[in-house]
Amino acid sequence: WGKETEDTLNERNVLDMLQPSANLKILSIGLYGGTHFPSWLGDPSFFNMVSLYIDECVNRTTLPPLGQLPSLKDLQIGRMTILETIGPQFYGMAAGGSNSSFQPFQSLENLFFLSMGNWKE
Repeated sequence: WGKETEDTLNERNVLDMLQPSANLKILSIGLYGGTHFPSWLGDPSFFNMVSLYIDECVNRTTLPPLGQLPSLKDLQIGRMTILETIGPQFYGMAAGGSNSSFQPFQSLENLFFLSMGNWKE
């Protein structure tokens, strides 16, 4: 991807079809212009993922359910210019639902939000 990419549907299709290995430990997504993250991002089957970096995904208004990643230690999210709030889906909970036994971000050590221009929360 690059800043000049205008085919967001193509970007989304490529990212959706990647289906990375469950052994993936580090993932960086930058300059992604799609309006939706792939369904596999945030899936707890990626139990080995320890670092995730999301940067300049400028068409995103929500974040994937990253709280479901049990081994995630480092999470950095930056320059998502239209993101305003983080809802329960970010933690891995359904909107309006609660599960007292679920503990999001079980292993998280470092969390950074950088240059979130429209963030209200």
